[in-house]
Amino acid sequence: MTITQVITALPAVPDPATDTPATFSAKAAASVLAQKAMTPELNTWATQANALAVEVGADADAAADQAALAVSSAAAAVSASTAALWVTGTTYALGVTVIAPSNMQGYRKKTASSVSSIDPASDATNWTIVGMYGVKGANIASAATVNLSTATGDYIHITGTTTITTITIPIGAERTVIFDGALTLTHGAALLLPGAANIVTAANDRMIVRGDTTGAIVTSYTKSTGAATAGTPYLHVREEQASGTNGGTSVAADITQTRVLNTVKTNTIGASLASNTITLLAGTYQCRIRVPSYSTNTTKAFLYNSSDASYIFVGSNSYPAASGACCDSFIVGQFTLATTKNLTVRHWTGAAFTNGLGVATSISGQIEVYTEAEFWKVA
Repeated sequence: MTITQVITALPAVPDPATDTPATFSAKAAASVLAQKAMTPELNTWATQANALAVEVGADADAAADQAALAVSSAAAAVSASTAALWVTGTTYALGVTVIAPSNMQGYRKKTASSVSSIDPASDATNWTIVGMYGVKGANIASAATVNLSTATGDYIHITGTTTITTITIPIGAERTVIFDGALTLTHGAALLLPGAANIVTAANDRMIVRGDTTGAIVTSYTKSTGAATAGTPYLHVREEQASGTNGGTSVAADITQTRVLNTVKTNTIGASLASNTITLLAGTYQCRIRVPSYSTNTTKAFLYNSSDASYIFVGSNSYPAASGACCDSFIVGQFTLATTKNLTVRHWTGAAFTNGLGVATSISGQIEVYTEAEFWKVA
């Protein structure tokens, strides 16, 4: 992937010190139109840059996986080189490595010294498998709980489409899992996922999972497409209208005036949008919301919790004077919801005006965008 998008240079800027009024107005109009035309160029450039970053990240993940595998293989080889065949009724101390007669794989004692009467391959309580790095085990069917403790290799395919909420794996053990199809991995105490977010798998996605005292931890997840897996869960919603459609008429001094939100651009947060209402699950969020206005004198936006009839945040003051000025009120901050809540964006405007909620740019082939709201789930 290479970045091919070229950003068009802006025209000469207007200079009130040297330009005539007519020249100044012409330059200002040209500058505004050029900046608007630059937006899709910047979006394309950013998309290409993100795709390139994803490719680099995927290559780095693959290299790290191979390095970890090489280190583990070397350690296993040293341990297994002195291992003897397991004998029933023998007392084995913590850390001793043996060969299981049932599958000729190496196993290390992970509990205190005791008499062993069960083949290590069938005794995940006392033994953890070693010395099989790079060995493909039998496929395991997806289920609510997937047991990797009894896997016959460290490289396993998971089949089926059942949602997985728990993975059982010995503390300290590591397995590489390949998914054969689409299913959901649910983040929770028994399965810790990157970004604390659920993952929907696809055929040939790969993850590395390690056992820890807190549960199974997915230390690496690589999508077969090379796309990013998960960052901070994110929601981006906004008002979109057809080219030439204004934002609407403002209502004077009405704090209950609710802004339109009709389009979801990104949703990795588990939220929903309906009838201008955002539904967020319990958690801690950071937000950034922009609310435009035109010729309304004073203006201020609010993030409103309609479930509890309470205001979460009061936005910044703005003053788009009646002479034709445009201003935005911004809402920025962090808040916590104990349970699922419905949120709306309210907008107080000091005067009623025909296009008080936003003026169309009327660029051919380009939509109009007014209120925008972004949320990041941080806990």
